[in-house]
Amino acid sequence: MSLMDKCKKSLCQKFRMTDLGKLNWFLGMSFVTGKDYIEVNQTKYVEKILDRFNMSDCYARNIPCDPSIVNTSTVESNELINATLYREVVGSLIYIMTGTRPDLCYVVSKLSQYMSKPTKAQLNSAKQVLKYLKGTMTYGLTFRKSNESIQLKGFCDSDWGSSEDRKSISGYCFQLHRDGPLISWRSKKQQTVALSSCEAEYMALTYAIQEAKFLRQTVSDLDEVEKGNVKLFYVPTQQNPADIFTKPVNQKKEDEFFCHINKKGRDGLTINKKTFSMVFLKNAEAPSCRVFIEREQIMQGKFDNQQSNVEKARSYRNVVPEKGAKDTFY
Repeated sequence: MSLMDKCKKSLCQKFRMTDLGKLNWFLGMSFVTGKDYIEVNQTKYVEKILDRFNMSDCYARNIPCDPSIVNTSTVESNELINATLYREVVGSLIYIMTGTRPDLCYVVSKLSQYMSKPTKAQLNSAKQVLKYLKGTMTYGLTFRKSNESIQLKGFCDSDWGSSEDRKSISGYCFQLHRDGPLISWRSKKQQTVALSSCEAEYMALTYAIQEAKFLRQTVSDLDEVEKGNVKLFYVPTQQNPADIFTKPVNQKKEDEFFCHINKKGRDGLTINKKTFSMVFLKNAEAPSCRVFIEREQIMQGKFDNQQSNVEKARSYRNVVPEKGAKDTFY
């Protein structure tokens, strides 16, 4: 049995799944698998958005944007009465750029700066990107099998003060080996105004190094899993102590959390590594106390009634209720 088949079998034992065979289509991305390569593109998604925005019959362009897009905000143009169309176009372009089209990175980043009050000129710039996609809809990324060892390689660059507010634009991209496709790319306006082109380059280098450190750590983590130094397991929600960090929980879940993290109850009662059940002893004249009873023993019938449970609970904490006091179970 191959490693893939073992993985599928293991997942099917944990979850309700259906094996649909080789991956061909996922979230608007098309996957073509060959002997030593995997090609990813968004051709069908591009066709879909061209039809959605009535651009299926448009003339194709060979570049994503004109150089004049740098000054698009200074061009006299009427503000769009309804910015919904512009936002929908740019949102679709963001998804394409993020998935398989790093060549759209700069223009999409530029157009995203005008989402609040776009003008007709900026809408025309967005439509030009759609025209560019018309002629390049088959473009994508190709991942090929390589005998070379993984070596993270990155490039970064910056312009100087090209934006209307004189802030510079940083850009970077990374690949895992010399002939491999890009695995990370970004175009971002710098947060402060650079006083020189050298300073702008240093800012771009800072962004690139931050991404490089993240990618290097990610690759290192994958290696740790492959070496067996890190093992991944499925933990049901009911047994996962991290569940308390994701949503509001009830009293039972909170108490189980305290039991898990230090093998003690919330009031300091030491417990064993078995599964425990919560019991509340409430006294009308004395403060309430919280104690634990071993659920396994209760399920085995070693405690036949509530009174014996009370006696067992008292033995854990030496609780001696006052005469006439009543114990209540929940």
